[in-house]
Amino acid sequence: MGKMIERADPWFIEVKAYMHVGASQKRLGIEQMPRHEEVVEYSNELSKYCGYKIIDEQTSSRVTLMMRSDNPKRIMDFSSGKTQFLMD
Repeated sequence: MGKMIERADPWFIEVKAYMHVGASQKRLGIEQMPRHEEVVEYSNELSKYCGYKIIDEQTSSRVTLMMRSDNPKRIMDFSSGKTQFLMD
């Protein structure tokens, strides 16, 4: 995974959990939905291979945002229910 991320060279990585909602409930049980702590644990493990670090997270959505380093122009607004990422 680290080599794939290195090759793509993204600005950021969002690590997201499966959510037991909608039609997915017919395919997977709620026990397949990882806890936020597991998403963080996976993100920290991923960090060892790609050099990105967790710079933001949203517990209720079970998501982490990873970047090589934080950018002062980054805007992340979870309060609206929408993730926004803006950089010049």
